[in-house]
Amino acid sequence: MYVINKMHKQNGIWRSVKHEPNTKTCAMNLLARIPELSTKNNFGDCRKEWTAITGMSYDKNTELCLCGMRIYKEKYFFYNKLTDNTALIGCNCCKRINFRAVKKFKESLKKRGVCWVCNTNHKDLDTHYDSINHLQKLKGLKRDFHWKLVLVISKKLEKINKEITLINKLKLNNKCIEEKCLKYIPKTEPEWKVRCLHCHINYLKSKNPSKLIPRRNQH
Repeated sequence: MYVINKMHKQNGIWRSVKHEPNTKTCAMNLLARIPELSTKNNFGDCRKEWTAITGMSYDKNTELCLCGMRIYKEKYFFYNKLTDNTALIGCNCCKRINFRAVKKFKESLKKRGVCWVCNTNHKDLDTHYDSINHLQKLKGLKRDFHWKLVLVISKKLEKINKEITLINKLKLNNKCIEEKCLKYIPKTEPEWKVRCLHCHINYLKSKNPSKLIPRRNQH
């Protein structure tokens, strides 16, 4: 670990050694420390060397910016292409060093594509997902899905109840052997009764229709 002017290099990243709560002192620290990690001695000149942000961290642990201020939100890793130094910098200090680099990095993080809910193309999907129009359509989609799910579950329960009713009927009855008939014959009836009365009459008609036709009285 290297220590220079109250800043140290830890895991390849330069950061402040001590916390500095005073904002004016933090600004002075940044003006003094950035040149130490650059080829130029003047802050205005060495700013041009810090052109790339190589990454960002969102973890909840607070860390110290190069200036000494605590970083509670986004932590940027700012890179100097000439000295090969990387420093941990907070959002506001990043803008002081190179506002264009910050803007370019944030543009690179934007997700481009088509919204699966609205079926529209966007340059920044995250911003679109937070829009009122998208949230309203998403709410409608969830509502429709909810009722479709309720309908599917209701039909499934109805089918299950019908099956339970059928099983209970079959425990006490035998179904008429005619395929299209839905009537049942009590098991207390003789075994030869395999058809309901209506189906039995139709069956006899099909076997010998003449016997079932009533004769007219002859004069």
